Amino acid sequence: MAPGRPAPAALFRSLLFCALVGACLLLLLGGCARRAPHAAPPAASGLPRADPGYLQWLERQSMLGQAPELAAQVSGTERLWHNSGEAVRVPVLLRAAPNWLSLDGSSLAASRPLFAALGAARLPEKLPALGLEGLFLAPVGERADIWTAESPDGGATDDSRRPAAPASLTPDPAWGNAEDFGRLAAMAEEAGVQLGGELIPAATGLGPDFILQARQVPRFAGTYAMISVPPEAWGDLPEARGEWDCRPLDAAGVARLAERGLLPPALLRDRLHWAAPSGWAATGEVRGADGQLRRWVYRHGPHVLAPVLHWQDPTGRARRIFSAASIRQTGLEGQTLTGLRFEALMGLDVAPDGTGAAAGAAGEAPLERAALAPGLEALDEAAREIHRYGGWALQADALPPALAPLILTGPVDFTRDAATPSAAARALLTGDTAPLAGLLRAALAEGVDQSRLARGPLGEGGLGPEAEGETPATLALRALGLPASPPAGTADGRTLREACLFVLGWRIGLPGLAFLSPQELTGALAPQGGGEGLTPVWETASGHAGTAQALRLAFGTLAEQEGKPDSFLRAVGRLLLARKASGLALGRLVAVSGGRDGWLAALSALPEGGMWLTVGNASSKRRTLTISLPASVGSATDAAEAVPGLAPPRLGAGGRSVEVELDARQCRHVLLRH
Repeated sequence: MAPGRPAPAALFRSLLFCALVGACLLLLLGGCARRAPHAAPPAASGLPRADPGYLQWLERQSMLGQAPELAAQVSGTERLWHNSGEAVRVPVLLRAAPNWLSLDGSSLAASRPLFAALGAARLPEKLPALGLEGLFLAPVGERADIWTAESPDGGATDDSRRPAAPASLTPDPAWGNAEDFGRLAAMAEEAGVQLGGELIPAATGLGPDFILQARQVPRFAGTYAMISVPPEAWGDLPEARGEWDCRPLDAAGVARLAERGLLPPALLRDRLHWAAPSGWAATGEVRGADGQLRRWVYRHGPHVLAPVLHWQDPTGRARRIFSAASIRQTGLEGQTLTGLRFEALMGLDVAPDGTGAAAGAAGEAPLERAALAPGLEALDEAAREIHRYGGWALQADALPPALAPLILTGPVDFTRDAATPSAAARALLTGDTAPLAGLLRAALAEGVDQSRLARGPLGEGGLGPEAEGETPATLALRALGLPASPPAGTADGRTLREACLFVLGWRIGLPGLAFLSPQELTGALAPQGGGEGLTPVWETASGHAGTAQALRLAFGTLAEQEGKPDSFLRAVGRLLLARKASGLALGRLVAVSGGRDGWLAALSALPEGGMWLTVGNASSKRRTLTISLPASVGSATDAAEAVPGLAPPRLGAGGRSVEVELDARQCRHVLLRH
């Protein structure tokens, strides 16, 4: 191991960074003291310009305003020389923390702020016995809806009800304060549990930095991809009711501004068939610090209240925001795994031929890195900085599988596999395992390192986009045609449990990082009467705030399940413990069988010898399958525990095949030893 890297007992965290935790807490407390728009000076003072006091207050809330203080912690010091930016130390993290619990604060109910609630429940101490070694908290940054809801002119937008993205490096009040985080981090350190989370996304919320750039405050110029539109072209913009009444530009409006030379005629992104929705939008008339009225067009992400940071701007201000976020999260807070959401930057560059033609559409040649500029460049640079502070970088967006080889040629440690969980969910619903088999075979043929893939929900309300807004329990009820809440002890309850394990089995039973959420582990179901609901973070159903909004739980809360050996939580935990003990996260996918008639098998070689076999039966009937093996083995056993009512796995002649019995819609995991 290279000198200067963190010690193994603390997952290679530098003692230097631990010593900086106190400084981090002071910074966090300082940030928490500057809260809430209602404490701001008045936005309007009768002056023919934006109120200077209000602008100064906004600067103190902004991400860019916090960057110098954070950068000063490392700039010009020896701290930048402790770790290589190019180091890829995937095996270290996979051995220490292959299995993660993923928490999204917007989807959880607790009687107190979440950092405090997690600490009061002593959750980090409980996780290792459940097979979970990591706690991924995302998104944590303060969300931008407080700014749009209380904008200085009272303006509103058609997208005001959309989920607000973070627009601050300061934790959202729903998560809590620095003291609570510090106690949680210390508890996790003592328990050997790693912490992780996401940086600010490339498409942030509409917050202080955006407002200050639109106010023409010089030090914020170039932060976002924004262009000032001269008054003579305002007729080409949609009407707006106020400063922050942001409106999308239609194709005709974009074309008119392109004819004026204000917007590019085409971007590489325009021809990426898989890219998330994005486009150009316009603000209302914004009065600047100089007293001038301006209207702006800017690039937005999923909706108009998600402006995109301008990575290519020569001022480098967007890069400084990401750098400051990395210093805070990885360097000062000591979080091990850092998620990066840079999808909004993919293809955000002018097409060289002016047509917007880019590889990647159906039937075209494989994508090249240049077609995704500056997205991959930004990912690589952010990953290098995270490495320099001793952490690991995770590409957290749900991107097409074809991008994995491109992403993993750079310094990014892990990239998200959203396609495999989605295909597993579809297999349960349809009984068709062919799409899942096709994905695994394609990855095998392309030589994708499965150990560098991450599967499962990362934020997003506890459900990844691959689940299409449905928990495994909801999917299972649909597939099985069961009533809304089958009793856990009935045959229907056992069938529901096995169907949920089928969905989760295709992330637990493959190499790489596995993420699970409270929604998945509790069997969360849609609330009565429809709409959105919350899952208790740990407490019993009667012990958390917002009980009226609680999701129905097929398996019970985590607290209720913890003490029951036969609970769903404990069954998943036994699989996760076996996964870690075998080293499967570090394994190598070597063979894929089946894909027809509703069954599929994936065989992975283990780092210390032997193999892990994951077999799924998505059909509606019990079946016995014989799986050929690439090499002779001496024993075959269930990876975690015997399956009631089914015969144990049996080896064929010479140990070159294994016979596995499965019930309908069931996944089984078999350890093969030489």
